[in-house]
Amino acid sequence: MKHSGITISRLLSIIFVVFIITILALGYMFTAQFNKTKVAIMEVTDTTFPLLQNVSRIDHSIGLLEGIVNRALLSNDDNHIENSIKLIENLKLDKVDEKTSKISDSDLELLTQQALVLLKNHKKESLDSVTFASKNSAFQLMCQRFGVLIAQEFKFDPKAQSEPSTNEQLLLDAILEEVMAMQVESTHTLNQVDLNEIEKTLKNNKESAEFIASDFAEYLELKVSDGIQGSSELASNLSWILNEASETSGVLAFYLQLQKIKKTNITQLSQFELSLDTIKKGIMLASEESQTVTASQLADTVKGINLVLTSSKFILLVVFLLCLGISFWLQRVIKKPLQQIVSTLHRLSQGDLTVRCTYDKDNEFGLIAENLNLAINNQQKVIKDISAKSEKIDNISEDNLNLGNKLYARSKTQKEAVLR
Repeated sequence: MKHSGITISRLLSIIFVVFIITILALGYMFTAQFNKTKVAIMEVTDTTFPLLQNVSRIDHSIGLLEGIVNRALLSNDDNHIENSIKLIENLKLDKVDEKTSKISDSDLELLTQQALVLLKNHKKESLDSVTFASKNSAFQLMCQRFGVLIAQEFKFDPKAQSEPSTNEQLLLDAILEEVMAMQVESTHTLNQVDLNEIEKTLKNNKESAEFIASDFAEYLELKVSDGIQGSSELASNLSWILNEASETSGVLAFYLQLQKIKKTNITQLSQFELSLDTIKKGIMLASEESQTVTASQLADTVKGINLVLTSSKFILLVVFLLCLGISFWLQRVIKKPLQQIVSTLHRLSQGDLTVRCTYDKDNEFGLIAENLNLAINNQQKVIKDISAKSEKIDNISEDNLNLGNKLYARSKTQKEAVLR
């Protein structure tokens, strides 16, 4: 018998092994990709999502801080401003995640301190504005009262039974004119915001106050020389007006300090808004960066899954084509020996013991064909033995028949002889 390669059982074993290897390969690919997907998802859920939540909470806190500051700046109610300061002091901003590089805890702390300083200064500005309004009103009233008192000085004095002298009237006119000029200039300056102009007016008022005080002292001396007591109310009124218009405790100096506070508040507000804008941009960049990283991670995950699916389809297609080819080949390999074996059995069933199966491959069908041929040979040998023995028996039977005939003829002859 010829030996020609692989057996059917080995081929089936190979197909089974290939199938198992394919399943294992696909399982390994899916497992590896699913592990990568798991890692990516864990990174998203454990890192990116908490980072986004942290950024969102900080953004919410910053929004609350901005709202508190804006409402307080629009209010002149001291209680409201004070409550806003307490709210900011009690407002606890979330700690910035260490993975966020766009903003830091120091930025949030700086913003909070800027907000507190801004509101405290705004409170002082609000209180000082009320004080200034009161001082300004008093200043205007005292100037008006001064005009009334001067007018009274021009009138006839019943007690002194005399009218002011010409020199006294000239001094009073000069004092009134200078005080009114100071009032007008001061009132005009109290509507200005230029610090240089305010300081200039304050300086001019100091010089004017010296002249006015000198003229008034001269006026009092004239009054005394005329034997007339000077008006104490007029003296105290003028002293108060001069102090308010020229001294550091006066309304003009107070207004100067108020304007400095306002300018400081404007600068601090600009710094606060700049810090706020920087943090908002940092929050936006951090959020966009987190979203970009998340999108990239998910895109890589989807790409990997698609790669596995594509590879799986390709592998399955190759395996399918391989199995299909093996099936056609197996059908061809099985069909030919089966046809020969069936043909041999058919002729054998018709009694033809000369037929032999010619399939001689080294596989299971070759073994069947070999055993079938052996069975036919053995059957043919048995039949030959039976035929030989049958022929021998026929010969013995014929000899026995001849011997019987002879014995019968002999006995018949003997019988006849006895009868005679």
